[in-house]
Amino acid sequence: MRKIALAMTVAAVLIAWAALAGCQSPGARPGAAGCEFCTASLELLGTNPIYCRDTVQQAKAHGIDYRKCVDACLARDKEAMHKLFFLSSGEGVEGEAATEGHLCFVGLILTRTGDAFFAECLAGESRATQESVRQNLLCAAGYCEGKEEILGAMRRSYPLTFPETWRPK
Repeated sequence: MRKIALAMTVAAVLIAWAALAGCQSPGARPGAAGCEFCTASLELLGTNPIYCRDTVQQAKAHGIDYRKCVDACLARDKEAMHKLFFLSSGEGVEGEAATEGHLCFVGLILTRTGDAFFAECLAGESRATQESVRQNLLCAAGYCEGKEEILGAMRRSYPLTFPETWRPK
C-alpha cells in the first residue's frame, strides 16, 4: 500500500511538471512551450512569475531562445536537448528562481519524450552535466527532503535516465 502511495506521489509531481510546461492556457498550442511561461508559473506553481522569467532571460544571455528550445526538445531535436542540458549544467541557469523554472520544463520533456530518448541524449553530455540533471530532477521530486523511496520510484519510472549503477550525492 505504501509503495502505491509513493508511486502516485511521484506520478503527481511529474504530471505537475507536465502541466506547467504544457501551458494549457487559452491560445497555447497543446504540447508546446509557445505560451506565457510566467503566467503558467504563477497559476500552476503558485509562485512568483519571476521563476520562469529568470529562466528565459538567463537562456537568452547564453544565446538560447528558451521557448523555441523547449518546443524543439518536445519534437525530439537532439541539438535542442544539448542546449537544454547545457542550461542544466554549472554554466547554465543560476539562482533558485531560474533553476526551478528550468526544472519544470526538464521534467516535462522527460515525461513527454520518454525515458529512452531523454536518456540517450543525456548520455552524450559530460559526466558533470548528467549528474546535475539527475540530481536536480530528484530534488524537484522531493528526494532532497530525505525521501529515499523517491529514488526507487524514479528508477522504476525512468530506468534509463536513473540507472541502478548511478548513485545520487
